[in-house]
Amino acid sequence: MISNILLVGNGFDLAHGLMTSYNDFLFLMKYWDKFIDRYTIVNSDEESITSDVFKKYLCNDLDNSNIEKLGNIFKHNSWVKYYINCGAEIDGWIDFEKEMVPVISLFDKMLNKENILTNSELYEVAQLFNNYFEIINGTVIIEEKYKYRISGILKKKIVNDLKKEFEDFIHAFEIYFMEFVNKKKDIKVLKQIKQIEAKYCISFNYTLTEEIYGITKDYVHHIHGKISENDQEKNNMVLGVEDREDINIDLVYFKKYFQRINKASGVRYKKFIENDLVIVGDGFDSNNYNLHIYGHSLDQTDEDILKNIISNADSVIIYYYDDEDYARKIINLIKLYGRRNVEENLEGGFWKFVLTNTESI
Repeated sequence: MISNILLVGNGFDLAHGLMTSYNDFLFLMKYWDKFIDRYTIVNSDEESITSDVFKKYLCNDLDNSNIEKLGNIFKHNSWVKYYINCGAEIDGWIDFEKEMVPVISLFDKMLNKENILTNSELYEVAQLFNNYFEIINGTVIIEEKYKYRISGILKKKIVNDLKKEFEDFIHAFEIYFMEFVNKKKDIKVLKQIKQIEAKYCISFNYTLTEEIYGITKDYVHHIHGKISENDQEKNNMVLGVEDREDINIDLVYFKKYFQRINKASGVRYKKFIENDLVIVGDGFDSNNYNLHIYGHSLDQTDEDILKNIISNADSVIIYYYDDEDYARKIINLIKLYGRRNVEENLEGGFWKFVLTNTESI
């Protein structure tokens, strides 16, 4: 019997009406003080909020301890300051991760090439990470607390501090998902997804939305980790840049592949493919599954995982939202496989595109 695997990206959560876009998180970071003002008013029952931009953030029973932790991170964290002020046009999580590259590149240059930089493109990053750098007469210089003797740099201290701030930043995401996403009640079940009758789920999301479709936890793999389900569970959320050769080993912690190893988010999806769904017969092995891709952009940042899963499927069904999304996915498939392979798989019917339907049960 052929099994169905559901592979999901952030578009899956968005289709369920969840506030998981990067812009939802960024808005809260930018306007945290104003949010707290309204949150305090709501908690004191002094005034009800009806038409307010913060209303959607106040619809849950929020944990005051988590709200306080989130506020402390937003107030003091260099990464928060950077993303609020960098001015980049960030549409989704992939763009968000790519915007980390200028930061990592700056620290890489400082740690491994020279401790005085004159590249004007680095000024903005240095200004926003002013815990680490100062700018004197147009020149980026490392902060005194990170200098060793006359010209040395305390590399380990810099990396450890940057890493600690980054882990706090990831924790802010976890708190956000726990309080403003995971507590949402009455999430709609999509008829189109339900009809797939997926036995397995490979998720690039941190949330647990797939649970509403009755997929057993043992058959779910969160590629980039997930939010903690209780106080005892250690967070293993993965966030980082792609494996760039131009970034020195000193900053390997910020690469996605290293975090997947370090945080043991694992390769359980390979077990689904290589063990559970392999049929042996007539002298060859054949993977016996249909792959349904919903809400994933098919971007090259996840190339190694996507190619492994797609290439071994009997058939691939890719769900798209509109003509623009369809074109974007075709372009990304060409980047992954090349024009000829894409044409052959589409013409042969091995890959199919299906328009999404948001009808709920």
